Amino acid sequence: MALAAAGGGSGGVLNGFFGQFSSDRLRDHCDSGIDTITLSFVTSSPENEPSGLPGTNFAGHCWSGTYTNDDGVESDLQSNCYWMKQDIPYCKARGVKILLSIGGESSLTGYSYDVGSDKNGESFADFLYGAFGPYNSHWKGPRPFDIDDTHHTSVDGFDFDIENAYDNHPYIAMIDRFRSVDPSLMITGSPQCPLLKPYAYMSEMIQAAAFDRLNIQFYNNPGCNAAPDSALLPVDDETDITNSLGLSNKFNYDDWEKVLANSDASQGAKIFIGLPASPDAAQNGYLTPEQMKYLICKYQNRPHFGGLSLWDISYGSSNVIDGKTYQDHALEGLQYGCSAVTTPTSKTSARKTKTKSKSKSKSKATTTSAMRTTLATTSAVPTTTSAHFGQDVYIQQHDRALSHCCIQRLHQEDYFSIRHGSVCLAYNLRFVMGNLTPQLRDLSQADFDLSFCYRKDFETWK
Repeated sequence: MALAAAGGGSGGVLNGFFGQFSSDRLRDHCDSGIDTITLSFVTSSPENEPSGLPGTNFAGHCWSGTYTNDDGVESDLQSNCYWMKQDIPYCKARGVKILLSIGGESSLTGYSYDVGSDKNGESFADFLYGAFGPYNSHWKGPRPFDIDDTHHTSVDGFDFDIENAYDNHPYIAMIDRFRSVDPSLMITGSPQCPLLKPYAYMSEMIQAAAFDRLNIQFYNNPGCNAAPDSALLPVDDETDITNSLGLSNKFNYDDWEKVLANSDASQGAKIFIGLPASPDAAQNGYLTPEQMKYLICKYQNRPHFGGLSLWDISYGSSNVIDGKTYQDHALEGLQYGCSAVTTPTSKTSARKTKTKSKSKSKSKATTTSAMRTTLATTSAVPTTTSAHFGQDVYIQQHDRALSHCCIQRLHQEDYFSIRHGSVCLAYNLRFVMGNLTPQLRDLSQADFDLSFCYRKDFETWK
């Protein structure tokens, strides 16, 4: 396939998420040439915590210890992130911007970052700016990243990773507040790639709030991923392949260009193509370095292209291919553009049908799940349902990696989603719908929520 640009750099830069996996140090990633590191996550809003303080979760990157409020009520706001405190100044001195992300996939953690009103959103923004922004002697609240009382550390901005169907307006109020308090802050968003309801969780924010960048998650969503997942297709289905590198024709980058062009407030925002940094970092959507560089080459001249965003750089540092980490390959692709693309060797080089999870995260809140499910056969799927619309619906899948799943939402004609843990698995209706009972098929146009799912071991997840 001929590409428009014959060579030269793309001008794009690299963002990487950090904080949910491994116990490596932040500074280990700051001499690579990375532009921005986004710390994940602020997991709960003040109104959803008994202490009235927001909660954070940086997994193994912080030691035990949290703040208490003025009444002595313990919070989930971590106070003992020793190495992060030390490393943030190191990274910033090397020109790396440090952002703090709010949200993530939290449906099963007991946390909620929902914000109930615009006023609460403004108060939430004020707290985050006072706690994590530039030091102000008038601020008497916690300063989680300050090294001590005289050595102060701040982030360069905030990221919004809203992965639940929360009202967008309070988040818009938060962003507006950040903009009015400190115009120098970088404000980014990390939406998932679907553009249709009910999964377009940030659509109103992107329309009405001024973002600098969007780190779009083109993974864990086979309906719009850059890479197809053969485990979700019939074994003889090749319609999802568009070129010799196995990239998907469902990749909706150009649709996102149109979204920004028509935005009231984010027309100047840049799009960062979000990818997993390892096959183990996400349920699906991983690209080989060869595919990733091809993608950069193909899209680098789009008006809103800004670079790549990786989930997560701890995984990427452990994913060494041909002597280079995944981040190294990403930076190479961004630096050299089409000159970094090599001749493809296999049409299906990245069509993995089975992977193993190696996540060591002890985090309570992540944007992905390491669970893998293989559905690459066309055998019948025995089903049972619990009666009618509005009630819980279950699919019993025999001889599968999962023994119990529940359908969270069924919508549109081309796919539906099964929710398990923190990952939505999209299945092609041409493959699956013929195996569902007529009763369940009648629900294919419905949109409804479930209150709980059952795990393989029948443990109830509230």
